[in-house]
Amino acid sequence: MASPRCAQAGFDVILLDISESALQKALATVGKNLDRQVAKETLSEAQKLATLARIRTSTDYSSLQAVQLVIEAATENLELKLRVLQQIAAQVGSGSA
Repeated sequence: MASPRCAQAGFDVILLDISESALQKALATVGKNLDRQVAKETLSEAQKLATLARIRTSTDYSSLQAVQLVIEAATENLELKLRVLQQIAAQVGSGSA
């Protein structure tokens, strides 16, 4: 998952899914992974909290309107990927990557 790495690097991140429960599961996984880094002393508690603060969730594609970069990570189903990419393209600006 690229989102924690981007958030650790200082970028604001939006996790988007159609399922709120999937988003909460993803956040829990990110939290557990960051907790492991804190336990290994490769990340401080303050860095963990700062990383989590940079990650927000949404079930609404319109939340992507102001983003500059989209990293698509839908399941490996071509029809689904194409539908997701169309919804992303309808929301993001021409300056987005």
